Amino acid sequence: MYLGITINSRNLFTVALIDQNKKISSINHFWKEGLYWFLEHSRVNIVTINLNFKEKESDIKFRYLTEIMNVLLDVFEFEHLDARRVHQYRKYVGVTDTDLFFEQAVRKELLPVETREGVEQRIYTLSKAGIYVGDNLFSTDIDKLRSEVNAVAAAFTALSVKTGNYSLKDIDGIELVVPEYRYIPVAERKI
Repeated sequence: MYLGITINSRNLFTVALIDQNKKISSINHFWKEGLYWFLEHSRVNIVTINLNFKEKESDIKFRYLTEIMNVLLDVFEFEHLDARRVHQYRKYVGVTDTDLFFEQAVRKELLPVETREGVEQRIYTLSKAGIYVGDNLFSTDIDKLRSEVNAVAAAFTALSVKTGNYSLKDIDGIELVVPEYRYIPVAERKI
């Protein structure tokens, strides 16, 4: 299982788990202490944390997410993601900006995630990439839904690291992992 973490505007952490077949098995929302409990009881080898550089209030989110990353490194004994060592059996943590993944799939301009159309655009992109999210996993609350879509893309990033379908991009001195977008025809999508 591979894990993606993001944070919404209410400082609520959203976590998505994905398996080898690109199927999302769960989407959960936690406060910080609940997230620590979840991480302690999960058996995940690769975690990616979503830092969206386009968001205006990202300073607070950045602080919270870097704190989570430090806890993963210090307490849970994860290692920084290093492309040369990923295939060894260790626990790794990396950083991504999910908008970089979504921009690969959208031919026009990527709409802001704050709008309903932007969320719909991202959900449609997830299905075109072959990522299966069950009908009852996404929330009806728009704020949670925004966070869930980004957590799913972050989890897909973790899976992409394991399969080797990613690239690295440096933004503001932070090395980001960006999964490669590949269109999967409807007939080949696994459910």
